[in-house]
Amino acid sequence: MLDDLVESEILLGKDKKQVIELLDTMDIKQYNYSDNNWMFIVLKPQPSPAMQSPVEILDLTFNNDTVIGVEKRK
Repeated sequence: MLDDLVESEILLGKDKKQVIELLDTMDIKQYNYSDNNWMFIVLKPQPSPAMQSPVEILDLTFNNDTVIGVEKRK
């Protein structure tokens, strides 16, 4: 899911309000933000409910309220 967001570059050029609207449907555990850097912590789905859900992190970089960088990390 996050790979698609990064590879498609769909978030590039979006403003902060658009980002929140687009990511609202994702299983976001929390996000931390400053003016120009946002970090979303996303739970990865697991095949079994007994397994602990690992997380992935989506980092967004803004310039003048517009996304200029998108990265995924584990």
